[in-house]
Amino acid sequence: MGMERLASLIGEKSEKKLNAFVVCNNPLEAVKLTEEMREQGISCEFDLTNKKFVKQLEKASKTAKFALILGEDEISSNQVTIKNLETAEQKTVLREDVFKVI
Repeated sequence: MGMERLASLIGEKSEKKLNAFVVCNNPLEAVKLTEEMREQGISCEFDLTNKKFVKQLEKASKTAKFALILGEDEISSNQVTIKNLETAEQKTVLREDVFKVI
């Protein structure tokens, strides 16, 4: 394998591969939303270690295009805050409409 090909493969690894990363301190809700996104064909993950929101957002910004934020307010109102991790723009939508935005 030539050096140019190797360099191109390394570059590919640094690209964000996930569409979304769920940021939530409630593991059950994180699993539910992740599964809902996957059922719609959206690549999505969440943090199993239950880290603080800030750490989860840091991980999301390294691996995904969007952060799906589920705080207590969002959970109680059946909404999700979607943060575009490239533009830092965010908006809150109904949970069933998340896949339409991403």
